Amino acid sequence: MVKAVLPSERVAKQPDDQPHGLAKVRMWFCLSLLCAAAMGGLCLYKTSSAEFIVNDDARQHVFWMQRWLDPELFPGDAIADYFQAVAPIGYQTLYRGFTLLGWSPLFTSYLLPPVLIVVTAAFSFGICWQVFPVPLAGFFTSVLLSQNLLLTDDVLSATPRAFAYPLLAAFLYFWLRRSLWLCSASILLLGLFYPQTVLLACGCLLLGLFEWHKGRLWWAPPQDWQLSVIGLMIGGALVAYYATDSLGRFEPTVTLAAARQLPEFAATGRSKFFTPPLDFFVTSARSGLFPRYYQMVQPPLLLVGLGLPFLLRSPQRYPLVKWIRPGKNDMLRLFYSSFLLWGAAHLLLFRLHLPSRYTQYSFRILLAIASGIALTLLLDRLRRWSGIQNSQRRWRFWLPLGVLWLSLLLYPTAALLREFNPALRGIVRTLPGYEIGNDSGLYRFLATQPKNAMIASLTKAADNIPTFARRSVLVAREYAIPYHSGYYQPLRQRAIALLEAQYSSDPQVVQHFIQTYGVSLWLLEAQSFTPDTLVNRRDYHWLHVYEPAFSQAVQQLQTGQPTIVQAAIPDCTVFAEHSLVVLDAACISRNGSVASSQGSVPSANQTRHKVGSGAL
Repeated sequence: MVKAVLPSERVAKQPDDQPHGLAKVRMWFCLSLLCAAAMGGLCLYKTSSAEFIVNDDARQHVFWMQRWLDPELFPGDAIADYFQAVAPIGYQTLYRGFTLLGWSPLFTSYLLPPVLIVVTAAFSFGICWQVFPVPLAGFFTSVLLSQNLLLTDDVLSATPRAFAYPLLAAFLYFWLRRSLWLCSASILLLGLFYPQTVLLACGCLLLGLFEWHKGRLWWAPPQDWQLSVIGLMIGGALVAYYATDSLGRFEPTVTLAAARQLPEFAATGRSKFFTPPLDFFVTSARSGLFPRYYQMVQPPLLLVGLGLPFLLRSPQRYPLVKWIRPGKNDMLRLFYSSFLLWGAAHLLLFRLHLPSRYTQYSFRILLAIASGIALTLLLDRLRRWSGIQNSQRRWRFWLPLGVLWLSLLLYPTAALLREFNPALRGIVRTLPGYEIGNDSGLYRFLATQPKNAMIASLTKAADNIPTFARRSVLVAREYAIPYHSGYYQPLRQRAIALLEAQYSSDPQVVQHFIQTYGVSLWLLEAQSFTPDTLVNRRDYHWLHVYEPAFSQAVQQLQTGQPTIVQAAIPDCTVFAEHSLVVLDAACISRNGSVASSQGSVPSANQTRHKVGSGAL
């Protein structure tokens, strides 16, 4: 039976003595923000270290926004249209606002991560304060979470998921304070920037309608009901909007049955999902309960948080446990909400998108809070054990404390040294996910081509072309995302057609491909015409799923007969840099016509070498 619980019954009695003053709280809060700002400074340093640099996932979610600065860019580009269609409203609005200031979307993606890290640090301090009002714990929580964000590419990407941390932390803070309108506003922002987290918030509010008190289930107090009902109404409206919102020609979402048939979802595929059971349910980046667990517990001090439940059972040994507020129950509700939604996402694959999206953000915030509290409890226990008033035993306290502070400073310091000293880059993995464009000449050359140019390429260099050169590519590994059949099946067909044409000795196949897809330029690597490169080089592994076209391409190369495109390299090259060459598609088509009329494919030695721009 569920009964109503009175507010006086659910609030634990707090001790009268305060172990802190307002000045001390402000000091630790400012130190938390200072540390977060320093880590954000590392991001700015990183993005200013190269002329062409971008975060890995930002290449998908930011490049199309250049249309706002120049509407003539990416005309009829299905890749740009798709990523614009899936971008949340709030995310688009924020970037659009900065373009009105004249900022490029890429520049905005450089500036956002430091701001998001500082905002997350501020709210994480506040959350810890609501649960455990000891400022040192808030500092530990804030610094550990800021360091963790520096070691993953979520916030660094400046994509929609980058906003999950600050907005989810804001929701938790205002929910703990029972601030009706600010909590409601944070739910709205969650839906506008990263819709999956709205379900997390709704789960928390739904569980907040009930209390477990004195071994029985009770209704929550009226003020909690008011907040939960209004929040659920906002969250429900957002969920209904996204459930009925159509992506048009990019629908439908891939089904579980269809995904099992696609090699892209296999353990070796581009979007590997169906991995061995232990990885699939526990550690997989897309389906696991603890995705990328090795990143979730970095820095290693976060592991201390796993021991918090055991510390809470010994209030005699850890007297500060008495300061834990009832807000800890709300933290448990977030855990339960995350776990239940993770399970629901598995049952409804892929209608709730990826299961790991419901645990990776919330669990990291929870682990940072648990670690901050646990470290404070342990430090207080150490202080009492060492007898700090006794000058002969002070080393028992100050030595471990020095080790703790050194551990807190180790990761950001190592990150800084790593960026200044390349010899240290293999020691500590920080600021991950940034891609540096090394083909500057290629980007500048392509940027001079007509804005409606379509570039065909199977090379890794094609991933960066839309971002750095602002020109369309027919296909590229970075954009081969298979979650919506209306988008991916045409892209898959284009990739197969490109494979067939690039490694074909039939002029008609090549000419038909160029005409069908309106190809203007063809970007190649000279080494890509050897079977060993195509089969074994990592850059071309993403092509292995496009059968039978891939196997036929390998067989064609094994014959040793030059393909139409390979034979056209000397006559049709208009730009060359390093191992990359750009061919004029119209020239390839003409060369194919000549070869067809002569009844044979000319070898590379029978044709004249010509370079239009750049040098081999």
